[in-house]
Formats: sequence, C-alpha cells, structure tokens
Amino acid sequence: MKIEPFIEPDEIEKAYAAGFLDGEGCFGVVHYQSRKLMADGSERAPGCRVQVYVGQDNKAPLEFLAYRWGGTLHENIEPTGHKFYRLNFARAVAVKLCEDLLPYLIVKRSSAQHLLLAADTVISKSRNRRTPEQIEAQQAAVVESRRLNSRKE
Repeated sequence: MKIEPFIEPDEIEKAYAAGFLDGEGCFGVVHYQSRKLMADGSERAPGCRVQVYVGQDNKAPLEFLAYRWGGTLHENIEPTGHKFYRLNFARAVAVKLCEDLLPYLIVKRSSAQHLLLAADTVISKSRNRRTPEQIEAQQAAVVESRRLNSRKE
C-alpha cells in the first residue's frame, strides 16, 4: 500500500527515525530485472534504483515513518500465519529520507551517503536510453552498495 506523507517530521522525529533505521534498516542501490513490457511489446531494460527498506512484525513504527516520509508498506503472512511488514522508500522518497536523517545516522551513515552520491546517476537516467558509461557507473554503484551493506560495523 503506497502511503503519501502528511506529517512534516520535526528534529526529534528525524533523530528517532535515524536510530530506528540505523538498527533495522537497509540503505542501498539495487539492481533489478524488469519484466514490464513497453507499449511496443518489447521488454524494458534492467535497471537500478536507490532504496531504503525496513521490515519487522510491528506495524506501528513503520506507519510512523510512512506518515512522515511516504513509502510503500507491504504486509506478508508467513506459512505459520505470522504477519510481517516491510516498508520501502524508493527513488526521490529515499533521497529525501537520507537527506533528513544523515545528521543523525551513525552505523549506516556511509551507506546513506553512498545512496545520496549515487542518486543522480541512478535516478536521472532512463533505463532504455543509457550510454555504456552510465550503465557501468550504475553497476559500480550497486557493487559499492553491496560492499557497504556487507560490512559488520
């Protein structure tokens, strides 16, 4: 479910969100293979995007974040019947979130900084009209994001 933000976060809420995402979130540049078809019937080219996501079984903190920054909230039910929620911030929403939280992030600061640096390369280029250099820069951003997220800090 896509949620549009309707509360402007204050500094205390930004600090809370940073602490929560420092512990539970993932900041990154991800590569994906699109299966969506274009109007002419051709398949869209693979692409990458900047995103921040967090998942857990308590929906309340995720709604708190979504009401302030937006995002897409997913509910999954495991085979055991247990509910699990995932909140995803992508593209411009992820950038705004990182800009707001960067002063308060500690553990994931380098991942958020990388996301912000990579955002122009990733967001502004059409997947179907990228030069080989742009594709290479996007792939390098994905590799660096994976490296940052695999570190044990």
